Amino acid sequence: MTSLARAIGFTTDGHVFQARDTGIGQPVMRAPSVFSFYPGDFPLPGSATLRSPASKLLTSANQLRLHNLAYDWTVNGDPGRSEFAAVTTLPGTSGTAPVWADWEALGENLDGMVDRIDLLLFAKGLTTAQRDALKAAGMAITNADPKLQARKRAQMMLYIAAPR
Repeated sequence: MTSLARAIGFTTDGHVFQARDTGIGQPVMRAPSVFSFYPGDFPLPGSATLRSPASKLLTSANQLRLHNLAYDWTVNGDPGRSEFAAVTTLPGTSGTAPVWADWEALGENLDGMVDRIDLLLFAKGLTTAQRDALKAAGMAITNADPKLQARKRAQMMLYIAAPR
């Protein structure tokens, strides 16, 4: 969640993370042990001898929840989402807002968008084929409003690249 929120450019009071954390099986600041959410002795599926602590969280249900989170915060990530609203019962909350202005400023510069995604989510590790696929996904989106087009392109490319 944090990587995606940073890549998008969220401004947040943090409540949006708490609202989603239990559903994905990793409640913030509430790990079940000092080993976090990964039991050290969890067996690698299909192996009698190998261990894979991270596999404990890789259930199909959890993957679907992560996929939905990525979709909701990118493609469906307009500031009016109810989960982004300030919580009126908690004093001092400001809510969350995805800040798309930096992405919109890139306009028609799809290479710039891909470069930014490559830096923010992949530490400059995308292959040429991956970069081309992201660019093609962005090019498929058109809109008469250049600012909206840039945002929708960024949203789609971030959704495709989002960590899940």
